[in-house]
Amino acid sequence: MTFSTFMQKLEVKPTEDEYESIETSRWGNRDVYPIPHDKRTYGVYAFVSYWGKSLEFRRMINGY
Repeated sequence: MTFSTFMQKLEVKPTEDEYESIETSRWGNRDVYPIPHDKRTYGVYAFVSYWGKSLEFRRMINGY
C-alpha cells in the first residue's frame, strides 16, 4: 500500500449538509446548529450516561 492510497482511505468524504446554505452570522454557524435526527449516532443510553456523569462530576466538585 502506497502512502497516497493510505491517505485516500483516511480521507473523510463530504456529506450533504442542510445548513450549508446558511451563512455564518454572529448568532450561529454550522457547528452550533442541531444535528438532524437521521444523522444522529447516539441514543438514549448515551444521553443518560452523559447526564449521569455530569451529575457525578458536580457532586465531586461541590463536595456532597
